[in-house]
Amino acid sequence: MKKTFLKSNKGFTPTPTFTKHETCVMKSHCKSGCGGFTLIELLVVIAIIGILSAVVIASLNSAREKGKVATIKSTLKQLYNQAALNQVEYGSFSNSNLLFTDLTCTGPNNNLAKIAQPLIDQGIIIKCFSYNGPSFSDVYLRFGATALVYDNNELKAWSVDENGVVKWDTRSVTSSGISLPGSDILGSNTMNQATAKTACATNGGRLPSFEQLRSLSYAWHQGSSSVTFTPVGFVADKYWSSTPMEYYNPRIFYIVEMNSGNSNGYYDTTGFYVRCVR
Repeated sequence: MKKTFLKSNKGFTPTPTFTKHETCVMKSHCKSGCGGFTLIELLVVIAIIGILSAVVIASLNSAREKGKVATIKSTLKQLYNQAALNQVEYGSFSNSNLLFTDLTCTGPNNNLAKIAQPLIDQGIIIKCFSYNGPSFSDVYLRFGATALVYDNNELKAWSVDENGVVKWDTRSVTSSGISLPGSDILGSNTMNQATAKTACATNGGRLPSFEQLRSLSYAWHQGSSSVTFTPVGFVADKYWSSTPMEYYNPRIFYIVEMNSGNSNGYYDTTGFYVRCVR
């Protein structure tokens, strides 16, 4: 700021005036800042918005997936509870398995079908099963159901029986309980029933029941448009269940042939494939 003295008519009277001089700093600030953001500032803001959007979308997808899984588990529990009520009323699970040929969930007055329908409307496959094996004195004694989100790259399935809802493992285990790194291999990693049971327990899971295993195979068959009964990661061969033919011979256990969805019984010393649930 510079002072200037003006001369009056009556003499020299110091009348100071002030002339404002803009500094280079002020001019520079106005040129760069007064008109808006710089290109770099805009790019930084856009990058931050992009990162936040990605985080929000990932969180929403995760929440949506968790909500779907919770709905599947809840529906399976409802199916079993309703089947148990049917069993009390009719004396067996027979009325919960009216369409035995394709394991469609039905029940008296379609009470199981009504429970399953909301999931079916979302494209989720549901199968219900209660075995009728009169030659083994095993007539509608148990009930199981499976819900499958069909994906030919990954097994996404949950099942229910009297022990509750479980999720199917995407990998098998070795006889020592170590998870295999990939799909099952035909002719490899078979074991007897007792070893299979221990291997699953060591790995933190358990062997599936006969009803769970068979309903999984039928669910996959529907998901693959009737191409195969063999879920992704399985081989087209026999898999152990945890269910014995209790009224026939407790040392004989049910197996499911994953190439056809059919079942049979074998002595517990035979070597077959294993897939755990947890």
